[in-house]
Amino acid sequence: DKALNFFPITHWWFNENIVGKTIVLDLDRPGNGMGDAIQFVRYAKYLKQAGAHVVVSVHPALVDALKICPYIDQVITNKVAHPPAYKTYPI
Repeated sequence: DKALNFFPITHWWFNENIVGKTIVLDLDRPGNGMGDAIQFVRYAKYLKQAGAHVVVSVHPALVDALKICPYIDQVITNKVAHPPAYKTYPI
């Protein structure tokens, strides 16, 4: 959280303003395990703090666990189409 003190909270990647924009974190990628998704989901917090609408795509086994996360707006699997998004980050 200390890193956030150095950057404006409403900006992200390359100083883009993402307030109100939908960002999809695609964490269910080939080669990624469920542990990888759990590690990378921490970035959803920073996106949410910057004002984005955060969508996370994960393995079906993680959906229920991540639905209770306060900084994720929507949890989906790759079995459904990603919603229209400003950016999609395959991690």
